[in-house]
Amino acid sequence: MKKLGSMEEWEYSPGKDEKAWVEFIDLNANHNEGMIRWADPIKWVCETGRPETKISEDDVFTLDDEDCGISYYEEGFISCGLDHNLFVISAKDPDVGTFIIAVQSTLANKRKAMVFRNKGTYRFWIPAELMRERDIICFCYRKSFFENKFRRSKFPKMKYGLVNATPRIYEQLIDYDKSEVFHSHKTYKFGILYIAEGQGDNEQAIYSNQGGSQYYDEFLRTILGQEVQIDGWDKFLGGLSTETGDTSIYTNFRDREIMYHVATMLPFDEDDEECVDRKRHLGNDIVIIVFQEPGAKFDCDVFTTQFSQIYIVVEPVIDNNEIVACKIACANKAIVPPYSPFIPYPPTLPYGENLRNFIITKAINAERAAMRAYTFGEKNKRTRLILLEDFKTTWTKLKKKI
Repeated sequence: MKKLGSMEEWEYSPGKDEKAWVEFIDLNANHNEGMIRWADPIKWVCETGRPETKISEDDVFTLDDEDCGISYYEEGFISCGLDHNLFVISAKDPDVGTFIIAVQSTLANKRKAMVFRNKGTYRFWIPAELMRERDIICFCYRKSFFENKFRRSKFPKMKYGLVNATPRIYEQLIDYDKSEVFHSHKTYKFGILYIAEGQGDNEQAIYSNQGGSQYYDEFLRTILGQEVQIDGWDKFLGGLSTETGDTSIYTNFRDREIMYHVATMLPFDEDDEECVDRKRHLGNDIVIIVFQEPGAKFDCDVFTTQFSQIYIVVEPVIDNNEIVACKIACANKAIVPPYSPFIPYPPTLPYGENLRNFIITKAINAERAAMRAYTFGEKNKRTRLILLEDFKTTWTKLKKKI
């Protein structure tokens, strides 16, 4: 994690860096190299490469979870022994609800402040001249709810209380900060589907594949990871067990554990026409990597799952019976915000380590982007709301009014 000393490093507001896909893809382009069938633009955004995006062999692709497991509250207040006050504020207005303010109490030209809301945590500096409790709370409210659109008349009726802080309270706030999905992942599970030529629009045929081509097998074991025995495996399993097959594909990528749910390696029952057992795993994966043979056009709408948000489609380029490169396209549910690394045009990367780095980084960042989207963001918002209400009822009495 970067140092938190400067104003720029400390300040943060959820969603302030969100951008639109139109900034990163050519929405009018029709150059998907035949990899994806036409998709409804209301439901899907298909990233198929943009001429302005270039990738070289020396590129280092950045993960969006570099702050994984870090609590800014712990780093900015507790670990450095910074004296601070904790306020719990509550309003009847449901758009405001309960929120917590941590503010540096020692005098300085600028003082650190953190606001814990159901939407997430905000970090900023407050002016030294703000000393009264009400002035501090009003300033923090403005910064985290209205930013610069502050009007005193817009304030809802609020009550607040000063928390008599204890180590247990510090621990609870640290856990709250770490519980945010954007800071939590060190393990990932991704689905893997194999599509043979002519299967692109047939979900049952795709899920019924019991194996793939030699190129598919090579891709699994040289690009995505290594084959491991499930029995006795003492690392991340991603929900797999000996009942789901003897082996799977696993990798450790930049200190992130990844277990793949490989459809062709999961048990197959000929009497199970719907392939329920396989769908039970892949249907609950946010990101699915699709390996399709040349000529097999992927259809975004063929799969019935509502949970999967992103399909990363990979198609091998074969020369003299060897994979020399892979074409890449990506189908994203329309609510998923943009994430890097972005696909270049032509959307083809040489076969090798750079391809591996691109695909796995893309998959990790894709899952985190989906978790920021409304579908999952609302679930996290509800969880944080419960935690805030519990904090209010457990640790303080709100007697003072604003």
